[in-house]
Amino acid sequence: MAGVHLHFEGNIVRFMCNSTGKSLRIRNAQVDGNGGEGDFAKFIVHTHGAYITLQSFKEKLNYLAIKAGILTVGSGGENCYFSVVPSDHDLLKMISLESKKFPGHHVGILPNGSPKNPANTGRGAHASFTVYLVQSVTRDRKFDFKIKVPSVFSNVKNAASNLLSGSGSTSDSNAEAVSTAPVQNITYNISSSTYHDPSPPAPMEPSYPPVTETPYPPVTETPYPPVTDTSHPPVTGTPVPYPPVTGTPYPPVTGTPYPPVSGTPYPPITGTPYPPQPLSFQPTIQPMVYDPHHQQRSAKSASAFILQHGSIIQLQCLSTKQTLRFHENGTIDGTGGAFEKAQFLVLSRGLGLVSFQWVVNEDKYLSITNGMLTQGEGDTFCIFTIHESNHDPTALCFESVMYPGCYIGITPDGNPKLSSQTKRGPHGSFKPIFIKEKILHYPISVKSLSYWVLSHGTVVFLTSCSYGKTLQINPSGQVDCNGAWEDYAKWIVEIRGNSGIAFRNFKQTAYYLEVTEYGLLAGSGRLSALLKPHPPANVSAGHEIIMFTSAKFPHLHLRVSPSGDVLPPSQVDYEGSANTQFSVSVVEKLLY
Repeated sequence: MAGVHLHFEGNIVRFMCNSTGKSLRIRNAQVDGNGGEGDFAKFIVHTHGAYITLQSFKEKLNYLAIKAGILTVGSGGENCYFSVVPSDHDLLKMISLESKKFPGHHVGILPNGSPKNPANTGRGAHASFTVYLVQSVTRDRKFDFKIKVPSVFSNVKNAASNLLSGSGSTSDSNAEAVSTAPVQNITYNISSSTYHDPSPPAPMEPSYPPVTETPYPPVTETPYPPVTDTSHPPVTGTPVPYPPVTGTPYPPVTGTPYPPVSGTPYPPITGTPYPPQPLSFQPTIQPMVYDPHHQQRSAKSASAFILQHGSIIQLQCLSTKQTLRFHENGTIDGTGGAFEKAQFLVLSRGLGLVSFQWVVNEDKYLSITNGMLTQGEGDTFCIFTIHESNHDPTALCFESVMYPGCYIGITPDGNPKLSSQTKRGPHGSFKPIFIKEKILHYPISVKSLSYWVLSHGTVVFLTSCSYGKTLQINPSGQVDCNGAWEDYAKWIVEIRGNSGIAFRNFKQTAYYLEVTEYGLLAGSGRLSALLKPHPPANVSAGHEIIMFTSAKFPHLHLRVSPSGDVLPPSQVDYEGSANTQFSVSVVEKLLY
C-alpha cells in the first residue's frame, strides 16, 4: 500500500517527486523538489491521530508547512499538519499530502523544482510522491495465529506451516479431506526480535470456509505492475548534487540601495509657494467617468478582484516566489514573508487605478519616482494602472500613471528593477494574496453629517459658508472660491485609511486640494493633501456643515473670507466662524 511508512512514529522517509524525478527537500529553510539522497531530503514522521507532521532530518527546527498560500517551512504548529491521501496520478504507488488547516490545498512541486501554489494544486502529477523508507524504528513483535485444520489430516504441522509461509497449494485429495473432516484449532507462536518491517501484520481470518478449490488462485500475472524504471534515478554526476555553501545565502549589504539624500526633498520657496502647474500634466492620468462596468473592463483576471478598496494584501513576486516588502530605512525588496512589513492597504484611485499604502506606516506608499521603485507620500507618483501579466494569467502587473511604460519590477535576487526596463514579464508580475478587509469609513463623530457624504468615491461641492461660492481649481491651475456648479468645482473624496481624506479635482484629475503654511494650492496628492473633518460648535443637526484641519499641520485649517479670498490657513477664528465652515453637497457616487 502506498504511503504505509507514513503511519508510524519516528520513521525516516524520503519523497520522490513525480514532476522532477528528484527528492523533496528542505534546505536553508527553503522547500524545493531538486533533492538527492542526502540528509536534506530526509524527513522524520510524527503521527497526530489522522494527521502527520514531517520534520526535516537535517534542519530539526523546520517542518514542512503551508502558510499564507505558500509551500514553506514552519515550527510544527497547525500549519504543518497534513493528511495522507491517494494520488489521482497513480493510486498504487504514489500519495499526496493535503493541508489540515487549508482543505483542498496540497503540497506540489513544478517540473523546474520550485514549489507550486497549494491553492492551485490538486492530486495530479505535480502533487504525487513515491515514499521510500530510509530507516524504520526497531520493534519486537509477537504474532499469534489460530488456524483451523482437519483433525484427521495426517500431517497437520506441515500443512499449517505451508499455510503460514504461503508456499505451494494443497492437493485435490487434501482439499477433499479438509472439506469433509471435522476441524480443530492449532495455535502457533512466531516471535522476532529483529523485525524491521513498519507495517502491521495482516489480520488472519478466524476460520476458513470449506475448501472447494485451491486456496490460492493460479498466478497469471505479477502481483504488481512491471517496473519500467529503476527505483532511484541513475546518478550522472558527483554524489553531492549541490556545491557546498561557502558564504551567506545573500550577499552582504555594502551600501544603501539608493543614494543618500543630500538636500531637502523640496526646493526652497523663493517666490510664490508653488507655481501653477501646466495643464499638460493632466493627460498622464485617465479621466474618471461614471462606468458601472469598470470591474469587467479594468482586468479580466480573478486576481484583480482581490484589489478592492480597503483590502489588505500581499504581492508575491513571480521572480523570487516571495513577497514585496518595505523597510523602515526606505528600501524595498522582494524577499519578504507573511509579516506586516510585506502587507499593503489597497486604495482605489479611479477606474482600474490603485495605490498601495504600507500597513506599518500609513504615510508610506509604493511609488515610482524618477524611474525608480521607491517609497512615496501617496501623490500621483503612487498611482498605478492594473494590467494582466503576459507571463502568468493569474498574475497582475502595475504600470505607473506618471511614467507610462514603466512597471513595478523585482529581479530574481530580490532587488528592485529599473522601472523603464520592466514590462509584463516574470520580473514585473505579482500575485495578490488577500489577508483581510479593512472598513474605511473615516471615524468622524459629526451628528449633522452623514457617513455617506464623505465616503470613498463620492463627488461633492465644497461651498464656503462665509462667501456662498464653491472652492475650485480654475483653468489656470490656481485654487480660488469663485466656482459655480461646474466640473472645475467638483471634488472626488478619497479615504486614505486612518490618515484622513483627500479631495481630488473632478475636471483636472491630476490635481488635489493641498494645504501648506502659505495657503491652498493645486498639488499632486502627497501628505499635505490629507484633511481631517471636524464638527462646528455652533451648527445644529440637519445641516451638512463641516470644518477641515490639515492632517500634516494639525494647527492649520481651511479659511475663506467673506469677500471670497482664500486665506492662509491659521488657528485664528477656529471655533464658530463661518470663514472656516463649508457646506458639503453630494453630486454623484463613482463606483470604484
